[in-house]
Amino acid sequence: MASRAELAERMGKRESNLHASLYGRPSADRATITRSFLQDLERALVALPQATEIEPHIRRPLATLVGLREELAEEGDADAGVRVHGAWFGELCATGPARDAVEAIVRGEALRDLVQEARDRRETERLLTGPLGEHARQTLVDLLAVTGLPPTVGASAINVLARLGLPAVAEIGREVYQSPMGFRSLRALTRMLWRVRLRRAGHAEGFPLASGERELLDEIEDVLLAVEERPPADPYPATGLVVEALRFAPAEWDWVDAAIVARARDGERPVRERMFALAVAADRAVRDVDSLLADVGGQPGDEEGLAWAAAVLSHRGDQAPAEWLAPPSSVHGRRLWPWPPGRPEPAAVQVVLDALDDADPALLPGSVRDGTKVLVAEALLTLDETRRRRALDVLNVAHVSGVAATAISAMPRDPDRVPRWLRERTAFVLGYLQGHDSLPRLREIVAAGTEHPAVLHAAAWGIGDTCGTGAWRTHRHCVPVDDLAALLRHPAPGPRHAAAYTLGVTRQPGARPALADVATDPHADRTTVALARWGLRVFDTERVKARADAPMCLPDSRTYLHADR
Repeated sequence: MASRAELAERMGKRESNLHASLYGRPSADRATITRSFLQDLERALVALPQATEIEPHIRRPLATLVGLREELAEEGDADAGVRVHGAWFGELCATGPARDAVEAIVRGEALRDLVQEARDRRETERLLTGPLGEHARQTLVDLLAVTGLPPTVGASAINVLARLGLPAVAEIGREVYQSPMGFRSLRALTRMLWRVRLRRAGHAEGFPLASGERELLDEIEDVLLAVEERPPADPYPATGLVVEALRFAPAEWDWVDAAIVARARDGERPVRERMFALAVAADRAVRDVDSLLADVGGQPGDEEGLAWAAAVLSHRGDQAPAEWLAPPSSVHGRRLWPWPPGRPEPAAVQVVLDALDDADPALLPGSVRDGTKVLVAEALLTLDETRRRRALDVLNVAHVSGVAATAISAMPRDPDRVPRWLRERTAFVLGYLQGHDSLPRLREIVAAGTEHPAVLHAAAWGIGDTCGTGAWRTHRHCVPVDDLAALLRHPAPGPRHAAAYTLGVTRQPGARPALADVATDPHADRTTVALARWGLRVFDTERVKARADAPMCLPDSRTYLHADR
């Protein structure tokens, strides 16, 4: 029997293919392509077995498709596109709130296609406030909830929101304050800013904005200013999502450079975020950047990550190699440059690269070995959080993340050899790869409980991202419930936040009492309490058992979609 998830996946793939095919096409071609898409989808739906479980998702769309084809057959109808996409979107949403992440993403794609058909801002507002307005609002709410899920799921919703543009900005501005996981939705704003910058690249300063871009930038600026002035809950500030958004801000936002410098200098901010802020400040060539590097990078004690950032940025330009790895030699494969001079980090990362050299050729063929080493070195050493995630995404897409995680786990653990910031970075990278091979090292860190709070935070959060999505949610033994429950009482806030997130997102049976205690503890910090309550709602709204066959989403994701509403 075909599952709802299989149907949603097929619909989602065809919807995405339609979007790609229609991009930049004249209206006549768009009608032909859309008609072909509907015929193809109808064949796919008919091919699925008729089952009570998926009946509403077959028969109703089938009836709608017949009407849509008739609409498209009408020549010269200027409103056909809006009517067709409106009817399609309405049918997708007719069964109520999305029941899993895939369904939410498919509806988001349909909403984006509908908005694209609008001729101007006024028509867009009419579409979003008319009969379909409630469906549009619910779709945005569902998409934003999906962004709070582990990266392999949340990234798809972020992409849809970024393409929706203006209609999504205000909802994102609310989400960051309403949900403890709302901070992840800021990446959608970053994507919007990046798309505007990309379109203007290569043009002279003052190149005119496209229609609607000025309103989009104004709305985004309002959200980011509010975040700067009234910071919302952020259980993982080290990821630097606000800094990343500011990085792509237009030059005319005259407050941005000062905000980035302030984050770099703020000793209360996580070291990893400050490192990223230093890199963005150097990239934007802010005023007195060399003085900033000298001041921040010269701080003693626990700030060795800042010293690394200052060393890398101070040696930029002619003194820096073009990439982390030197050319291959006849004796060894590609090895790290011993750069910047006098730093311990290259030697520690070289241990990881040596492990890749020793990897089984069946798992890591020689043809991709050097490329994998470049990506791993980039993920561990770069100051740029955007480039780090891209490197890790490529490792996942290339299906070498498992062997990469095994090699990264070989990183030395001696604090005298590996600075604290690199141990934290290693834990984050293992968690982001979201594979079973990452879990032994992460579980060991959490079980010992003796690492620096930042390292504990990254390891505990990584377990949640790894075991809170897909088939790994059925492997209950992978989550160290007792160790995480102990972290809920850790004196530092970071480990508490990560433990609450992981116990909630993995929905561990034994976690409920620990979360309930924290949720009602008047002495617990607000973010930990919010995450604990979020996790408890996950338990309270569970309807079906976890299935391992759900594609790119959590089974019964409705639990999460409405957990913090």
